[in-house]
Amino acid sequence: MRILFIMSVIFLAACSGEEKAKTTAAPITVVLAARIEPAVASTYELTGVVRARQEASLAFRLPGEIRQRLIKAGDHVNAGQVLMTLDPRDAEQQLAAARTQSVTAQANRQRLADLRNKNFISQQALDNAVSNATTAQAAMTQASNAASYTRMTAPAAGIVMEVTGEVGQVVAPGQAVATLAYAGQREVEVFIPEIRLATLTKQAQAHLFGSATTAHTTLREVAGAADPATRTWRARYLLLGEAANWPLGATVSLILNTPDTRQSPLKRVPVGAVLDKGQGTMVWVIREGKAHPTPVKLMYVDNEYAVIDTDLAEGTPVVALGLHTLKPGQTVKIRP
Repeated sequence: MRILFIMSVIFLAACSGEEKAKTTAAPITVVLAARIEPAVASTYELTGVVRARQEASLAFRLPGEIRQRLIKAGDHVNAGQVLMTLDPRDAEQQLAAARTQSVTAQANRQRLADLRNKNFISQQALDNAVSNATTAQAAMTQASNAASYTRMTAPAAGIVMEVTGEVGQVVAPGQAVATLAYAGQREVEVFIPEIRLATLTKQAQAHLFGSATTAHTTLREVAGAADPATRTWRARYLLLGEAANWPLGATVSLILNTPDTRQSPLKRVPVGAVLDKGQGTMVWVIREGKAHPTPVKLMYVDNEYAVIDTDLAEGTPVVALGLHTLKPGQTVKIRP
C-alpha cells in the first residue's frame, strides 16, 4: 500500500511538470511575410499621352482686338485656312497713309528727276528724293503685310487642340490664342525618372487606355535637361503602324524592358522587413518555420521598398511585419 502511494505521488509530479513545460514553451508568433525580389524588375510601366510629332502655338503678329473666331477645339483644318481675324481698321488706315506717302514720294522723285535733266537742281537733291521714294515704298509694303497679318491662317493641315482667344479680346503680338497639332506622325510623350535614364531602351510596347489595342514604339528623342520641378526627362516614342491614328490626348501605358539584372547582388524587400538595432542592418529569414536574423547591406530606401546588397536568393521568405518582438530561432507562422 505504501508503495502504491509513492508511485501515485511520482506520477502526479510528472504530469504537473509536463503541464508546466507546455505552458512555458515558446509561443508561435504569426507574422506577415514577403519574398526577396530583384531590385529592378524585368519590365516597368510609364503613363504617357498621345501627341502629334509637331505642335504649334498660334499667335497674331500684330496687337489688336479679335473680331472673328472661326474655329473650335477638335476642328480639322487645312493649310492656309483662316482661323481668326483681328479688327482691321487700324491696319487699313496705316496702309492707306503709307500708300499716300509712297505715291507722293514717287511723284516728287519724278518731278526732281525732270528738273535735274534740265540742270535746275543738284544731284544731291535728286538723290534725296530717290531715297525718300524708296523708303516710302518699303513702308507701304510693310503696311500691306501688316494688313494681311490681321488674318491668322493655319501653317499646315492638322487638328486644333486648344483655343484660348475669344471675340472681343485684345491680344498682344505673339500672345498664343490657339494650339495646332500637325497632321502626320504621332508619338507617346512620357517622363523618365532619373534612375531609369541610363538604361532607357529604344523599343517599347504601348497599350491604349480602355482598349486591348497595343502597338510597337521606338524612341525618337529625349530632352537635354531634366524638368526642374519633377527631375524627370521628357521622352518621345514614335507610334508605328496603325497606332499613328490613335486619338490625340489619349492615355497610353508604355511598357519598357530593363537590362538583365540576374547577376546583380542588389535585391529589394518591403521597408518594414529591414531592422537595425545598432549592430548593423538585418532581415529575419524564415527557414523551416523559424526566424533567423541575417545581416544585409542597406543601399537605399524609396517609398515602398528597401534595396539591399545580399547573397540571399531571390524568393527567400522574410518577415515583413512584427520584427521587433522576434528572437533568433523563434517559431513563426506565416499569416495567409
